[in-house]
Amino acid sequence: MHHLQFYFMLLGTKICLFFPLGGYWLSGTNLGNGEFYWASTGTAVIYSKWLPNQPDNAKLQDNDFKGENCIQWGIYNRSENAAWNDLECFHKLRYICEEHQYCS
Repeated sequence: MHHLQFYFMLLGTKICLFFPLGGYWLSGTNLGNGEFYWASTGTAVIYSKWLPNQPDNAKLQDNDFKGENCIQWGIYNRSENAAWNDLECFHKLRYICEEHQYCS
């Protein structure tokens, strides 16, 4: 199992009971080149856990038909499983950050 996959599985287990309405922002975006990458590091998104039929880059009146360019993580349709969705970047949500720890 890829370490990011394991991390998201553990995080999902711990955080599902306290999920805020709307979910969380991850630092993933496809602004610029159309491919999803981590804005915090510039590296490509390799692991993903998209909802079925996502990302869909929905161009709606709500987002001035510009599409959805940021990765949101949340629980949808009363599911017990957290998954990813692409969403307009202007929504105010909580966020999850990665912290690097170095061994000495």
